[in-house]
Amino acid sequence: MDKQTYAPPVNQLLKLGEPKKSTIKTLWPDYLALGITAEHIPELIRMACDEELNQAEGDSQEVWAPLHAWRTLGQLRAEAAIEPLLQLWESHDDYSADELPVVYGMIGAASLPALTGFLANQAKDSYARITAASAIEAIGAKHPEARSQCVAILMQQLESFADEDESFNGFLIGSLIGLQAKEAADIIQRAFAADKVDETVVGDAEEVLYDLGVGELSAKKQRQRAEDQRLLEALQSLSLPLFSPSSSSSSFGESAPPPGSSLATHRKSKNKRKQAKKSRKQNRRR
Repeated sequence: MDKQTYAPPVNQLLKLGEPKKSTIKTLWPDYLALGITAEHIPELIRMACDEELNQAEGDSQEVWAPLHAWRTLGQLRAEAAIEPLLQLWESHDDYSADELPVVYGMIGAASLPALTGFLANQAKDSYARITAASAIEAIGAKHPEARSQCVAILMQQLESFADEDESFNGFLIGSLIGLQAKEAADIIQRAFAADKVDETVVGDAEEVLYDLGVGELSAKKQRQRAEDQRLLEALQSLSLPLFSPSSSSSSFGESAPPPGSSLATHRKSKNKRKQAKKSRKQNRRR
């Protein structure tokens, strides 16, 4: 591969290699400290979508350059990258599915029209659409002024629950829970009543309404939640951040559920995503 294809300072991303999986994924290096600025956005988009780089051998450092490029685009809040980055979900690459929602969350509400169209397009891969829902959730969580718009988009999509897969509906509901969308309780109950929600994703209707803050749990489920919370606290006590965002080395991992969220819901959602990923072709590493 001709490393001169990319000019300085963007070409530095070709040498960073595989990120470590040791800390919270949103604590990314400060890529802008490399001297990358808004003027480099077109080249970063080209790198993120570079088919040769994305298909490079798994032991090559260059195969990780697109990942570093899209992270940098997120840090630049690059609205020009909104449409081009959507194509990466079509490749069934686990890294893009995990990280691009974070990137879109950084870019913000300008991403919503493109994400809404992608989410509604039934011709797209189901799990790519689920990732779009996660991106919409990330925008609503990071930008409170856009939360209502994000909730409305997800609710509008859930209105089509009868025509969608039960797992897809479950993930939509999971994103609504993530945004604490109490206003979605009615449409969620209708989806459950129609038996169009995969309960392995978010739990049953009782659990979902409780997670939304509009329902109560039975004594049995309260005991299970208390046990789950103790387990969560034990696991979190073992997790220590190993680097800061200004570090020059790449590092990321999986995030824990947000404070106050349901461990049971988080765990089920994680497990369902992992099951889905096992059936996908992994292009980043072979």
